[in-house]
Amino acid sequence: MANLSDYLDWRSDITMEQDPFNEVDNLILSYLAYTDFTDLVPTGTLSEAVSITEVTKQYFQRYSEEEILSSPEFTKTAVYLLKKMVHTKRFGRVKLAAYRQTTEVDSVAQFAALTFLLPDRTCFAAFRGTDTSIVGWKEDFNFFLEKETQGQIYARDYLNEVFAHKIRKLRVGGHSKGGNLAVYASAFCKPSIQKRILAVYSNDGPGFRKNVLESEEYQNIRSRIYSYIPEESVVGILLEQRNKKKLIKTSAAGIMAHSPETWEVWKNRFVAGEKRSKSSLIVDKTIRRLLYDLDDDRRKIFIDAFFGVVESTGATHLMDLVDIKEKAKTLSTIRETLGSMSKEEQKIFWGVIRKFISSGTTTFMEEMFKKQGEKNDI
Repeated sequence: MANLSDYLDWRSDITMEQDPFNEVDNLILSYLAYTDFTDLVPTGTLSEAVSITEVTKQYFQRYSEEEILSSPEFTKTAVYLLKKMVHTKRFGRVKLAAYRQTTEVDSVAQFAALTFLLPDRTCFAAFRGTDTSIVGWKEDFNFFLEKETQGQIYARDYLNEVFAHKIRKLRVGGHSKGGNLAVYASAFCKPSIQKRILAVYSNDGPGFRKNVLESEEYQNIRSRIYSYIPEESVVGILLEQRNKKKLIKTSAAGIMAHSPETWEVWKNRFVAGEKRSKSSLIVDKTIRRLLYDLDDDRRKIFIDAFFGVVESTGATHLMDLVDIKEKAKTLSTIRETLGSMSKEEQKIFWGVIRKFISSGTTTFMEEMFKKQGEKNDI
């Protein structure tokens, strides 16, 4: 079945005047937010925008294919969409602006965003999802805990700053955590900006705690939120959402279905899925048993303890955890970290771990990472 790349081939000669902005356009722009545009896209105002043609030219002059493919990020190939986009009537006149990126260990924030100026005289603000950094994943767990994360604050401030003096209508979107940030920022930005938002897109993005969903700010934007999750979703099912979700068919199994490249496309829309998969339901049940049953204090103790153990290994990215050279020393460090916890912390930590094991760890992991042989490769 066709994917985002095929869509660009099909729609290359169709302008947004002929066929308005659609859900597939949203996913393409949200996916591009994973690309590192440092020093290629200006960080200032929208008036400093640069053309997609110039950005593409400079990017591929700076980075070789070997460098791009050696990245540990599963989203590394998103940038190849640019090569096709520059040659289409639909995206060839797009401009990029207001690029921001930061990773902060102390405040537990991994954030990036940029804005696309589209040919239909609107803007699309795209927020990056979780990368492979340990900081980024800890921030995701904090969605279960905090009223607002530092990344959500940055996302709200981004809209307030970048669109403070622009009268253009805008759309806001993101994939994975970026979808959560897009919804949060759109709900809690200034009313003068919110009223110009045409749509908010959450592409397999996690939801929110009840205090956000029940807020007046969220209710004001709720009817403009469009959520999409793959049949195998393990991210977009986390926490709660009060808007309808569209189920999408993908060409991959397990956690790889989270990748936008696997979402199936037909003409100008996604192919509708039939039902959530067994793996998605198992993950949902397991996560609920692990974290939903804990009160806030116990959740915080577990999350801090878990990531304290991870960080004690010296790992800063997920791939570091499977490529630790001095394993014996690392295990010793982990034991020391666990031993330094208080009795209460140890009790909660091991209690959650036992829950994980009793919920069927083998089945959980097999379903999360089951081999691509069940479906076509990405």
